[in-house]
Amino acid sequence: MHIYRNKKKRDIRVQNHTYFCEFCTRYFRYAIVAAGMGIMLLSGCGNKNKTEIALITDAQGMSEQTSEYSALAGVKKFAEKNNKTYDSFASEEKSTRGYEETISKALKSGAEVIICQGKELETAVYDMQKADLSVKFVLLDGVPHAADSEKEKLRGNTHAVLFSREQAGYLAGYSAVREGFTSLGFMGGEKENSTIQYGSGFVQGANEAAKEIGLGAEQITIRYRYLGTEITSPDVEQTAQSWYNEGCQVISSCEFSILNAIGKAAKQKDKQVITMDNSLKAFPGTVLTYVGNDYASVTYQILNSIKEKSYAGGEREIVGVDTNSVCLDMNKSSFQTFTADQYNQLCEELSNGKLEVSRENVTKDLKKYKIVNVTLNMENNT
Repeated sequence: MHIYRNKKKRDIRVQNHTYFCEFCTRYFRYAIVAAGMGIMLLSGCGNKNKTEIALITDAQGMSEQTSEYSALAGVKKFAEKNNKTYDSFASEEKSTRGYEETISKALKSGAEVIICQGKELETAVYDMQKADLSVKFVLLDGVPHAADSEKEKLRGNTHAVLFSREQAGYLAGYSAVREGFTSLGFMGGEKENSTIQYGSGFVQGANEAAKEIGLGAEQITIRYRYLGTEITSPDVEQTAQSWYNEGCQVISSCEFSILNAIGKAAKQKDKQVITMDNSLKAFPGTVLTYVGNDYASVTYQILNSIKEKSYAGGEREIVGVDTNSVCLDMNKSSFQTFTADQYNQLCEELSNGKLEVSRENVTKDLKKYKIVNVTLNMENNT
């Protein structure tokens, strides 16, 4: 697999790959590696007295379903291959102050690379990246900015990676319609950029699939709502139940906690869910498909770029389908109609530009973005 960097777009592209087989095989290999690490992973290879690679986690630590756990699998693979030490550092509190104190501990332990994941750490990385410019910072799913500003600031020792949320949503919406569902739902949490992008992609994917199979707006409906929370609750579960009762066949979301409530409702109503980065193991039989981000592979590639002295400090990149960084996990899907061949074809067309996914919020102007093959019912949105 050959990887090269397009400097104009600042993204990564991969040549000569097969989407379904290669990614899913790699994904499960990393999952097995991660499962073997255990939650209380303390050190890596070698007999060194310092931690060379540090992964920062929140106060809740890691479980097998979290993105941090997947990233740690990439760290472990790189460290063992290159005789490096590694450790995970859990913040004692879920706050910028807590994350900064945890990063300080990693620095005192001798960390040469510090890996963080999530928007919650954006301000902490912004503040701490200048503490030691010889230390490389990697921020997954976020871009550093000051507490009082959304303006991005990456120093030369920091690299940020965003996973294409709009492509993730596109895969979800497209596959649902291709599977034969005609009444879809999207439940977002807070109305923020990543959630808006996923929901917009979901609508675009459903619209494209409907167009390809000759269905019109009167035949495909999407209920669309921002819940105003990212926390699972009886209210979220009740809303999901009411949607299912009123004819919704499958609901998609990109919020880890909310998906637990939707999964519970789906189990009770014998309906289905499109889930993202949450396998919903507690609710077997409810998952139509699983949208995954390959944190392990991306983390490994960045660590390897540091080793090869090609680290793109001061830059952010967006990774997606073309690098297998965003995908549907067909092994965790329950499709009866949508096939692996159709999925591979979809990925190929997204990669070569035949199909394009707008990063804009298409729900604001359906006509402008030619969303004409689905009916979108916006609920409780401002």
